[in-house]
Amino acid sequence: GDHRDLHSFPTRRSSYLFRKQVNAPGGTAAIFYYRGCQINSMSFNFQTGALLEGTMNIVGLSAEGTDTAISGESLDPIPSHDIMNAVSSIAEIEFEGLPAGTEFSSLNLTFNNQISQAKAIGTLGAAALASFSWDISGDFELYFQDTAIYNLYKASTSFKVTITLEDNSGNAMVIYLPKAKFETMSEPVDGKDNFLMESGTLRALRDATTDTMA
Repeated sequence: GDHRDLHSFPTRRSSYLFRKQVNAPGGTAAIFYYRGCQINSMSFNFQTGALLEGTMNIVGLSAEGTDTAISGESLDPIPSHDIMNAVSSIAEIEFEGLPAGTEFSSLNLTFNNQISQAKAIGTLGAAALASFSWDISGDFELYFQDTAIYNLYKASTSFKVTITLEDNSGNAMVIYLPKAKFETMSEPVDGKDNFLMESGTLRALRDATTDTMA
């Protein structure tokens, strides 16, 4: 399958040219080119019994509308892939350092390059793009049986996060945070006849051994 790791995401900072075409009935197609685009942020949303969803934020240098396509360009057909879900597509969720049997009701992760556009007089769009501090955060809801997880938060103890996703065709993606800590935590207990839940936020930190955050 196609195995990808987010370890390369913050360091490549690849630029892309995006093409969008609008076909007007009985008229000439309008083509829009977006140049110098970089992926600014991505989010992954894991919800119980739901399709895996996420968002992507893209920052670019310029936009151009034209009736004429770039000479020599070729269009590849849009690929088709299975849609992953939060049941069968979760090959593994491992939080090393958390108590065994920890179960999550929801987990949302956000990866942010914090790209900023430099605007300049005489330039329509942006003159340059720059990536600032690589920021990784998340929010969660989890079941708990005792105070062990709360004490990890209270003691500011770090842990590792590994999430492995795989679709029915064997395409896989691994999200690995070598060092993370709980940032906030609360105990929303709904009543005496409900499961005990913890909710809060976490943040990834630079791991000295691997020299990376993800």
